[in-house]
Amino acid sequence: MKIVHIHWSLNTGGTENMLVDIVNEQIKNNDISIIIINDSINENILNSIDKKCKVYFCKRKIGSKNILPIIRLNFYIYKINPDIIHIHAPGIVNYIISNKIKVRTIHSTLNKADEFNKYKALYAISDAVRDYTKKQGFESVSIPNGINFKHIKVKIKEKQPTNIIKIIQVSRLNHIEKGQDILIEAFNIIKKKTIYNNVELHFIGDGKSRQYLESLTKQYNLQSSVYFEGNKSRNYIYDNLCNFDLFVQPSRSEGFGLTITEAMAAKVPVIVSNIEGPMEVIGNGKYGYFFKSEDIEDLANKIEIALNTDNNLMIEKAYNHVTNIYGINITAKRYIEEYKKIL
Repeated sequence: MKIVHIHWSLNTGGTENMLVDIVNEQIKNNDISIIIINDSINENILNSIDKKCKVYFCKRKIGSKNILPIIRLNFYIYKINPDIIHIHAPGIVNYIISNKIKVRTIHSTLNKADEFNKYKALYAISDAVRDYTKKQGFESVSIPNGINFKHIKVKIKEKQPTNIIKIIQVSRLNHIEKGQDILIEAFNIIKKKTIYNNVELHFIGDGKSRQYLESLTKQYNLQSSVYFEGNKSRNYIYDNLCNFDLFVQPSRSEGFGLTITEAMAAKVPVIVSNIEGPMEVIGNGKYGYFFKSEDIEDLANKIEIALNTDNNLMIEKAYNHVTNIYGINITAKRYIEEYKKIL
């Protein structure tokens, strides 16, 4: 089967990482290409794509109205002559003139439905996104995101009580969506208690909210215990997640929660906000802690509980849960099966 995947960028983010993983699985038995429209490229992610996959760049400047990149986009599609055009973001389909079969993965409950009628099939990254899409008036097939678990190092043993306790959050620094400000506020409550002098908070990722979040950290005088690590390669994250003691995902909006599954696969206990996507990943509380979305006091309380509980049984159950359900080989296979239904 000949498939072309199209996305606006190839930068740091859950969508881009998932796209690369799917492509690297599909390329084993199919002819796969990727078209990237904007000139927003992360070299680490680009280099992680299987060399057998052809990657085309339209080199559009973000926000540009120059028609040349759109001409390139349609030329590349014509040149590839795919059986399936798989689109991974809103807006792209409006620039494609090909009458080839188009499908779309919906990555968020924030997506508008104004272009969903232009696709032969819609795929949702979670049951939560599928249910939201149905409320918008469109049917979609739920195909959960997947992970290549063999690349994630697993936490072998618990740290000794005298060691530094490290909390981690991994995602774009966009507090309106990802809720990093909620975590800093809750962490401030934790740090006021002297028994938590040895607790640190680390953020991996970058984005438009970094300056605001750093200023919030200074406001609470937390600079000595809150660390903004910036963007890191996925190899770095997969190698180092296991060195943390607690993963927190305080999102206000989250269609799935790929980083949550990665933490669970590293055998790190997790806390998530009680919104649909993350709650689906933790089995509605079977495999992780949750707090009332945007409730700072509740998050601080759950952090305390997690740090003072023997989590080994829950960690093992969480590990078995994600490795049995969210393997990238399962995700890639499901997509191929769904493509065949519409060809």
